[in-house]
Amino acid sequence: MINILGLDPQLALNFADSLVERNNGEILLEILLDCTDSAARSHIGDLFRFLLCMVKGIEREQLLGDDHHNTVSAKWLKLLVENLHVRAAKSWARFDKYLELYYSFAVETEQDILDSV
Repeated sequence: MINILGLDPQLALNFADSLVERNNGEILLEILLDCTDSAARSHIGDLFRFLLCMVKGIEREQLLGDDHHNTVSAKWLKLLVENLHVRAAKSWARFDKYLELYYSFAVETEQDILDSV
């Protein structure tokens, strides 16, 4: 899936936007915080780390401007922050990939993610 999303930036942007808009990102939160299968959490976490870094690159100019709060990246970060203090805290034993999303957005690029998976 990373290979497919990496080929088409608009597809990646639309996919990321639809995931955060539909049910307020519940599918990602459910997998990263509630799923007991560590392999599933790891693979989905890596996919979303890549997706978030790719979207960040696509929206770079917007993120630096006044309209940054309307970007897909900002929507994802808002979702992550809003769920950190209650939902993620309840799942502290399984929130490693959840926290990696913050790190990846702040520090990593798409290529860093590709090199690590």
